[in-house]
Amino acid sequence: MPSVPAVAGLGLLLVSTLCWGLAWPLAKIVVGELGVWNVRLALVVVGTCGLFAIAGIRRDRLLPHGARWGQVAFIGAMSTTGWGVLSTYALVLMAPGRAAILAYTMPLWAAIFGWLALGIPVRRRELVGLALGLAAIAVLLASDALALGAAPYGPILIVMAAMCWAAGTVAIKAYRGSLSTLPLAAWQTVIGGLPIVGAALVVESPSDVLGLSPAAAWSLAFWSLSGAVAGVWAWYRVVQILPPHVAAIGILGTPILGLLSSAAVFGDRIGAAELSALALVVAALVAVLAPSSPLQRPRSQPRMRSGDSG
Repeated sequence: MPSVPAVAGLGLLLVSTLCWGLAWPLAKIVVGELGVWNVRLALVVVGTCGLFAIAGIRRDRLLPHGARWGQVAFIGAMSTTGWGVLSTYALVLMAPGRAAILAYTMPLWAAIFGWLALGIPVRRRELVGLALGLAAIAVLLASDALALGAAPYGPILIVMAAMCWAAGTVAIKAYRGSLSTLPLAAWQTVIGGLPIVGAALVVESPSDVLGLSPAAAWSLAFWSLSGAVAGVWAWYRVVQILPPHVAAIGILGTPILGLLSSAAVFGDRIGAAELSALALVVAALVAVLAPSSPLQRPRSQPRMRSGDSG
């Protein structure tokens, strides 16, 4: 039987998958009207306010001693600045469904960084799941190889974003400060958002948000509340419950959901390659998340801190 934390991790993986998978086509709509820096500024503001509000309702300590701000700043630089800016610029240059798929090369980098930085072993079943998940991505890339060759900057940016996300994920797992989940997510958003705020004020006009079309305004509202608040909180909890590469593989369903939602919004084609990738992703999830030892926290993993109850 899987442990209670593992079951909770699966539920939170589902939350992250839904929040982030549905956001990809909405992000494309918003970026087209608002611009990269304004979009990221809006997400930083909504994410910060939302996470701090929830933490306040829960009466979490927002400024405890021993927060280890250097670690928090690194997480923010990777997860908010690096991932956010690079992935949004990539959306300007390529289709959202394809961008979502390339973003989820992240499990490969998470496994590598987790092994190098934390010495977390990657077991046989997890290697199988990782290989199947990356095979799904390869199938989709192969079907679009000519387009990638004609416009390489989008794919390059999204892979760089995936590497930043992976580094931030491993850093969350390594975090040993006194901040619990919600304050940690909120403070990394604040610190990682500072360069974004400065760039938005210099490069673009934040007042442009007042001129959004109804479709873009609703898209921004859903994206910011679900992605920057609910999705971020769920992801931080997942990474603290499960090893980072297991958590990363567990959300490989997100790019498929992104592809399907992109098809619904923009009419992107779904053919044999997409269906084959879906089958590979399902197989990857079964390989890693079936109710046996891969779901149980390895004995070498550190215990959860008492402040990390939510």
